[in-house]
Amino acid sequence: MSGLLLPIALPGREFLEKAIVSTWLTVPRPGSTVPHLLIGHGAPRDTNEDWYTINCRLRGLANGLNLQPVAGRTIHIGPRLNVQPEHPTLDYGHPHLLLTLPATTMRWREQAARRGSVFITLSLEPLRPGMKQEEVENCLRHITQTQRAYCGITAVRGGQ
Repeated sequence: MSGLLLPIALPGREFLEKAIVSTWLTVPRPGSTVPHLLIGHGAPRDTNEDWYTINCRLRGLANGLNLQPVAGRTIHIGPRLNVQPEHPTLDYGHPHLLLTLPATTMRWREQAARRGSVFITLSLEPLRPGMKQEEVENCLRHITQTQRAYCGITAVRGGQ
């Protein structure tokens, strides 16, 4: 007996409400600040969720954003980020919904607008809400080594 295969479709509002999103800045060299965005999901929280279903929804989000597997070349995915409001939004390809980022710092929004782009990583491994910077860095190392992530660079939409 084979299991039910779920389509890799764009996730809806209910999934987005449970998404875990983290933003931070890195300074790879003096004078260069890079804004980052990590997107993922926590462990299943109710009987209607299992990790297979969550993974399908995460892959749908990656497809909608045109993110590529972390082992490949990081590509530009076009202007999908609006940093104007207090809660920036990310266009992930859904015809009616945007992914609303959690409250970000003014510095993150300013750096994203100044640089004109943000590096996105989508984790296929469970994330824990409220991770500290060291935990985020450990997570990024792990998902990169195990190739359980997708990534891309989004441009900031004009008029910022």
